[in-house]
Amino acid sequence: MLRKIPLFLFTTALVYASGLNYAVSNKHSFVLPKNTLEIKASYLTNAIDVLNLKEKEYKSLGSIGDMDGYSFELRYGISTRDSIFVSTQRWNVNYGDSTLKNKKYDIFNRYLLIHRPYSFINNVSVDVGVAQDSSSDIEVSSDKYLNALVKKIKPDSDVVFNDGDIILGDTTISIYDKNGNKIHPHLSINNLSSRSYYGRLLFGKTFSPSSILDFYLGFKYTTITTAISFYPNNISFLNDMMSNYEIPDMDRDEENINIGFSYLLESGKLIYEFNYEYNKMLRDSDVSYIDHNHIIDASIAMNMTKNTLVYIGGRLMMEQFNSDIPYLYNKYTKTQFDHKYGFAKFGFIYKFK
Repeated sequence: MLRKIPLFLFTTALVYASGLNYAVSNKHSFVLPKNTLEIKASYLTNAIDVLNLKEKEYKSLGSIGDMDGYSFELRYGISTRDSIFVSTQRWNVNYGDSTLKNKKYDIFNRYLLIHRPYSFINNVSVDVGVAQDSSSDIEVSSDKYLNALVKKIKPDSDVVFNDGDIILGDTTISIYDKNGNKIHPHLSINNLSSRSYYGRLLFGKTFSPSSILDFYLGFKYTTITTAISFYPNNISFLNDMMSNYEIPDMDRDEENINIGFSYLLESGKLIYEFNYEYNKMLRDSDVSYIDHNHIIDASIAMNMTKNTLVYIGGRLMMEQFNSDIPYLYNKYTKTQFDHKYGFAKFGFIYKFK
């Protein structure tokens, strides 16, 4: 039996010990056996603030705050060298006085280029994929956030929003509908979406049947759409006033170079994973305030049955969602991303054969 171990095409700790080929991370150089299907489901929240980041970073900050969400992933072994990964996730993130409901879809194919059990590098694989992020429109009506955004668009502005009134110098403007109800001015952030095309090259080293190290290098190209509109927009003098602010079209493109490593260790029924990734964004000069991010993912998983695994873990981002949700970053929000952010995650993986 020991003589046959090196002949396996997919040398992973989980093949030998638990029958599960992946734990939490999918950034490994090995692929799934042919016709193997795995389902992963996760719940995410930053309500469990293990690192005390909310208290340290966001107690007095009007920025991106509490979040929760969920994700689902399908992993399938198409052939002995080919696997496909399809995932969807939903994040609900407090954004100012609104809730950002980000939806992400991601699909990529992994092809095993080289498998040499006795070489220094055992596996070389390539990933090719596409990801889409989008959100429903965000309405900003808080005086605090309206005034802050106006100052960013036009620093010398003398317009102030106060309890639904527009104060322009010595003039206070209040708006009412035909029934006498007060209309509160607000900004709508529309068409929030980004689409990314990416590739990744992965190199794997198997130290033992329970210890695997993978390195990877990736490139991602992203197109981003974002628009800002002022409401109400059917009152001529308000339209004239807002025309002085030249709210720009914030559509743009960016490129991302990322490098990282994953380490997987299995001990008894427990599987430990650690993943580090550095992202470098290549952006225009007006959006280059924060052009990088360090991301750490860690998890502990346990085999409950031969085909079922449960896990608990977390993510730490040194610059918030800077590389995770591309459309959130623009010339007016860029200073909100120089803060650490993290969340916990729980879930399970089930394998069909």
